[in-house]
Amino acid sequence: MIHTVADLRGLLRSLVPKVVFLSDTKKSKSEMENILSKLGDFFGIFVDAKGRAGGLALLWNKLVTVDLPSCSLRHIDVSITVEGDAPIYRRMEGLDCYCANAERSLLFPNAFVSHIDFNISDHLPILLKCHSCIDKRSARKRQFMFENMWFTEPACEDVVTAAWSSTSHANAVDNLLSNLSKCSDELNSWNRTSFGNVSEQICDLEQRLKSQRDAPSRRQTLALIRDGRSMEEIL
Repeated sequence: MIHTVADLRGLLRSLVPKVVFLSDTKKSKSEMENILSKLGDFFGIFVDAKGRAGGLALLWNKLVTVDLPSCSLRHIDVSITVEGDAPIYRRMEGLDCYCANAERSLLFPNAFVSHIDFNISDHLPILLKCHSCIDKRSARKRQFMFENMWFTEPACEDVVTAAWSSTSHANAVDNLLSNLSKCSDELNSWNRTSFGNVSEQICDLEQRLKSQRDAPSRRQTLALIRDGRSMEEIL
């Protein structure tokens, strides 16, 4: 379903999930650990594929604590605790749908499930939101991230040098914080003019993909999305 690490990185950046479950990874534990190292601030539990079939992976971010009661080739049982919430027990299996009993539905009355229009495969990623309200932590200003693709432009060094020398404070700590803030603002502005803000272009392409139904158009749009994500890759 997910053809490249860039595809998975793109989904994680776009959806900002706390927990991610992958089935039929066709990867060994060591291969998945290598992939995990390229995904950013995530932890993981992995079940080896048998040959080139099967394989499970559970990923979570730093806001989540996970305990593992058991796992097998077909499932991962976990207790998940999100910051400030009570623990949740879940069994992850290789299913194409999300299932919940009446007790779970009463516990999360505002939860809803949707499919992410992501690929031309018959299998689409499933997104579960347990709360309909906006997560205040997610609503904060997005944290600045230095993009590896900026190194391809010599002008990047000039932007950093100019921004870093534009402020001066007597206090060394104030000077450092001011320079970091100015540098991030200038790099973001330069990114929009020099690269056309690749992240926004990817979002626009993803919205276009949702309205496309014919396979040739979807393939073309997916190729453009992958090209954009390749530019965003932090190697």
